[in-house]
Amino acid sequence: LSPPESDRPQVTTEPSARIAAKASPLRHSPRLCSGEPPGNRVIVIGDSVIAATSSRYTDDMCEALVPLGWRVEVDAESGRFVEFGHQVLDQRLEAGWDASVVLLGNNYRGSQSEYRDELARMVDRLSPNPVVLLTVSEFEESRQKVNEVIRELAAERDNVTIVDWATTTAENDGLTGGDNLHLTNAGRRALA
Repeated sequence: LSPPESDRPQVTTEPSARIAAKASPLRHSPRLCSGEPPGNRVIVIGDSVIAATSSRYTDDMCEALVPLGWRVEVDAESGRFVEFGHQVLDQRLEAGWDASVVLLGNNYRGSQSEYRDELARMVDRLSPNPVVLLTVSEFEESRQKVNEVIRELAAERDNVTIVDWATTTAENDGLTGGDNLHLTNAGRRALA
């Protein structure tokens, strides 16, 4: 159950200043897991890949993390670029998270330095708490540059851990659909 075609990530060549000017506030309510235990709180931020694991689709993220004692909030929307993380944090950072998970980079404008600046600023906002960054599936060659940034940031910061989703999906083509990006049922469960 992938997001509808219209909700899938779109790659654009529009200058980032114009895109930033068009940025809209969050158009969803955070997806909170039901039946959450009183435990550590984790915020999961992402694009359509993460959204596919949320309660609006399959609820795989909640089903995987709640039994482990996590209180989970999923903030994910289709077609979002790295700046989306700041929109989420502007509204949700004060809620007090014990840890965070970020998967943003499937939608990439092609500027490694801009991506790095935005992701580093996001990690700084989430620090000193643990931050888990997921590498992105390399469905296009340019996503190697995204993953270089993610690996560099993790090497520079003690509180950052990587989940190498790129390698996982490269080694198991049954986790993604024909676009080598959006998740199959097995992919949603594996990601969660």
